[in-house]
Amino acid sequence: MMQKLISRLPLFVLLLSGFSAAQDFTIIALPDTQNEAKQFPQVMASQMKWIVANQKALNIAVVLGEGDVVDNGSSVAQLQNADAAYRLLDQAGIPYFAAIGNHDYNNVNPGSRNATGFNQWFGPARYAGHSYYRGHFTGGNENFYGVVTMGGKQYLVLALEYMPRKSALAWGESILNANPDKDAILITHTYLYVDNTRLDRCDPHDIGSGNANGEDIWALMRKHANLILVVSGHLTNGQVARRSDIADHGNLVNQIFTNFQTFPDGGDGWLRILTVHASSNTVTVQTYSPWLKQFKTDSANHYTLYFRNPHLQSGKGKLTGRVRANNCTVIAGAKISAGGQTATSGSDGRYSLSLPPGKYTVTVSRSGWTTAIKSETVYDSFATDLNFYLTPP
Repeated sequence: MMQKLISRLPLFVLLLSGFSAAQDFTIIALPDTQNEAKQFPQVMASQMKWIVANQKALNIAVVLGEGDVVDNGSSVAQLQNADAAYRLLDQAGIPYFAAIGNHDYNNVNPGSRNATGFNQWFGPARYAGHSYYRGHFTGGNENFYGVVTMGGKQYLVLALEYMPRKSALAWGESILNANPDKDAILITHTYLYVDNTRLDRCDPHDIGSGNANGEDIWALMRKHANLILVVSGHLTNGQVARRSDIADHGNLVNQIFTNFQTFPDGGDGWLRILTVHASSNTVTVQTYSPWLKQFKTDSANHYTLYFRNPHLQSGKGKLTGRVRANNCTVIAGAKISAGGQTATSGSDGRYSLSLPPGKYTVTVSRSGWTTAIKSETVYDSFATDLNFYLTPP
C-alpha cells in the first residue's frame, strides 16, 4: 500500500536529487474539517492515517490545522470525532497545530470569544506532553505557539484566533520578537481572500468591528523579518488562492488559502502537501485526497513557489489594489499616481501600475473625494497590494 501511494507522487518529490530526507521536509496544511467531524469522521480519519503512513517517506515535519476543526464548538460528538482523528498524529509523534476557527467557538458564536468546548478538547492540556508546544495567551489555545525542527532547523509556528483582537495580535508580535532566530509560520483561520488578495474591511465576515482582517494582520506581520508563511481557510466562495509578498525586511512571505468543505463527504479529504527543497530554494505545493486517492493536477492546486526571496533582477514590479469609499462603495475613474506613472481605477475599483523596484509616494485623486496619499515599496518581480479608502471632502 505504501509503495502504491508513494508511486503517485511526482518524481521530483521522490528522487534523491529532488527529495533528500536530510534536508527536504514536508508540511501538511489541513483545510477546514468541520463537515468531516460533523458527518464524515471516516474521511477525516483517512487524512490522518495517510499522514502517518507517509511520515517517513515524505519527511512530514508538522501538520497545520487551518481552523474550523468542528462545525459547532459546543458539540461533544463532533469534538470526539476530531479528537479521535488527531490522536492518530499523537500516537505517531507528529507535531500539529489545530488553530481555532469561527465554528470552533461555542454555538458558532465567535463574537462571544467563548471557546470552552474547543479548549476542553484542543486546549493547552492536549499539548502538555508535547515538547514542541511552548505556550498560549490568556489561558486557552485560541492563540498559541510552538517550535518544531524541520530540515535540521528550528521553526516557530504561531496560531492566532479567528479575526484576532488587538491584544491577541500584540501577543503574537511579542512571540515573533522573542524568536528572531527562527523562521516563522502563521496559521489564522481567515486571512487570504479567494481572489488572491488579503481580506479587508469590505470583505464578508461574521464578527463585530475592532477585530483584525487579513489586511490588518499583514500590516503588522510584514514588519517581522522571520515570517515566511501564512496559511488560512474559512471562505466558501472559492477553494484555493495564493500570493507571495516581500515583507519590510526583504523576507519572502508565501500566503496560501485552502478550503474544500463544500465538496462531497465533508470535503472529499483534500489536503495540501508543501514540500520544502531548501537546496533549490523551492516549495512544491500539491493537493491530494487520501479518501479518493487522487491528486489535483491543475495549476491552482499543483505549483512551485520560491522558498526564500530569490532577489530577482527583472527591473519591474507591480503596485495593485482597489479604490473604494470608507463605506466600501467602489470608486471608478480614480487617478492613481506613483513615480511618474498613472493608472485609473476600473469599474470594480481595481488598478495596476508597473513600476521599477523602489519606494514610492502613491497619490489617489477623484473629483468629489478627498485626495489620499500613502507610501509603499515595490519589489522586483512581485506585486504589492495597496488599497485606498476615500472620504468625501
